[in-house]
Amino acid sequence: MRTDIHRPSATEFNPESYDCAGVFDLHPEEGDGRNRQRVVNALVADGFRFASHQVSGQCGHCGAHIRYAALLTHDSREMIWVGETCLDNRFEDMTQAGFRALREAAKLNRERATRTQRIEVLCAANPGLAEVTYAVQCAWVSGFVADVASRLMRDGNLSGRQIDSVIAAFRKDAEREQAHVVREAEDVARAAIASPAPSGRTEVIGTVYTTKVQDGDYGVQYKFGVQHEDGWRVWSTVPAAIVPSGALAELKGRTVRFTATLAPRPEEPTFAFANRPTGGKLVDDE
Repeated sequence: MRTDIHRPSATEFNPESYDCAGVFDLHPEEGDGRNRQRVVNALVADGFRFASHQVSGQCGHCGAHIRYAALLTHDSREMIWVGETCLDNRFEDMTQAGFRALREAAKLNRERATRTQRIEVLCAANPGLAEVTYAVQCAWVSGFVADVASRLMRDGNLSGRQIDSVIAAFRKDAEREQAHVVREAEDVARAAIASPAPSGRTEVIGTVYTTKVQDGDYGVQYKFGVQHEDGWRVWSTVPAAIVPSGALAELKGRTVRFTATLAPRPEEPTFAFANRPTGGKLVDDE
């Protein structure tokens, strides 16, 4: 038999003797009760104690099993957990919004857990998809990969064709990013030891390190980047005499010779733009 002052039959029970310290989920979906523990610890430090009859997971007023509970403090410096039904019927209605927020949070957590399980199943069945889940945090992925990765994290589901396509696209993006990182590191190392590019009309002898087909106002133009043995680089239109009979990409790695007017970039003196290139030979063919 209960003899505490919090029982429904107690003649000394007075709802006005209680204050609400907060509303909590006693069994959260993700098992995180740190906020509840912080509130309880603060009250204990202030001299409050749970009533002797209070059992975890039960309403301290009627004894029913509860999940969502308000933590009430009493003038006697005791604390009890009280469920929503008792709060509506016996105490002042001051926590309705708090209980609604807890139920909504629990629903979201259940949906999140279900979605996470679906993603885990897909990743287990499709090696490579786990890497795609990190794409939403990567600025270097293509728009297609970012869109599909966001859809996966939002819905927890993709079709077989989408899975195959996004894995292949993500790997291409990753390879391109890795190559970019390597190039940047090489550029930094080269710039540290490179000589400044010359200015004015200059004979350029160097190795082609990149090529590009550029469609502009004057039609299709072939461009290439050439690195001198002293480290400085030139970006130029490819002289007609140098373009091989095959693809432009075949120039990469070849040694070339041509004459052009060079204009170094002020912010990067080891790099110059070439104007009016003339002549031109593949030196390794001489």
